[in-house]
Amino acid sequence: MSDLTLVQLEKAYDAALEQIAAKSFLDPTFDEDQILLRLQLGNNPPTFPATDPDLPGKLRMTLGQAQTFQSRYDIIDAYQNDATGFSAVALRDTANPGRVVLAVRSTEINNDSARDLGADTQIFTRGFAFDQILSAQDFLNRVRPQLQPGEKIDLVGYSLSGNIVRTLAAMYPTEVNQTSGANVVFNATGLGGFSDPTGQNRPRSVVMQEMMDLYRQIEADPKSVADVPLLLLPLQLTAVAAPSIVSTDPNGKFYPSPRNDFAEAKVQNKYTTFYNDFGTPVAGLPFAQYLGVAMSGLMPSPWRIREVTLFLLAWPLKASPWWKFPASLQGLII
Repeated sequence: MSDLTLVQLEKAYDAALEQIAAKSFLDPTFDEDQILLRLQLGNNPPTFPATDPDLPGKLRMTLGQAQTFQSRYDIIDAYQNDATGFSAVALRDTANPGRVVLAVRSTEINNDSARDLGADTQIFTRGFAFDQILSAQDFLNRVRPQLQPGEKIDLVGYSLSGNIVRTLAAMYPTEVNQTSGANVVFNATGLGGFSDPTGQNRPRSVVMQEMMDLYRQIEADPKSVADVPLLLLPLQLTAVAAPSIVSTDPNGKFYPSPRNDFAEAKVQNKYTTFYNDFGTPVAGLPFAQYLGVAMSGLMPSPWRIREVTLFLLAWPLKASPWWKFPASLQGLII
């Protein structure tokens, strides 16, 4: 194992703060005081006092970090907690002209666990967080017209959203920065695998766009799809009879729903989707990937990673379990 370079440490630190911004319920209409407050609250409800040292959510910034962050980044747009549980922020990095960051938040145990755990289940059973990926596409389509000439998007993901940003990177090679290490994920879920149903081994971006378009079509109109296998016909009939769900409804919930169930099953049947575990090599854009250990008091606990301080480690992708990490590991606590 080699230590991280200073440049890599700075990149990891920046990405960690950008991920915290994705969890901070930001809005481009906020004034400076509101932005500072939200960054200090992080993944805590906006009604909580930012000065409370015992807030349940630990992914938040200090006042100094928030002030530095605010002076460096402009909020282009933000997308908060739709019916899929998706939430993200788009930032313009004024310290690095041409760089735009799209950071997607992870599973939010404190504020949106039911919907996010539904998305996690999709990843582990079907290979992709389909519904949140569709919302990510919608958000990206909102951001793209706001890009200035020469700007490229760097992606940041954590846990659940690792699956989402890696999918976006594969689907949008023109908009997403293709430089190795420009895109960063922490403790990321694996990128799903699939087969090209034509057998022609078409480019991944083409097949993945086609796959997501089919999923969107089925959820919108379950009876529009043809060639449904006999075993899936009961799911289709139930989906046709079920009411539609508006994805932008912050009070809606996609999981479980008959249309969601049928779309998952049909897409998996056609494209043979499956889950690639974290660290499994796949074709596509390389990401800088960091494994982390959560710290609660003095006891590391991988099960509380979303509730406690994020610990960045200079460790290879295929690392040993956290309890085998040598004591000499160098890291950065934020």
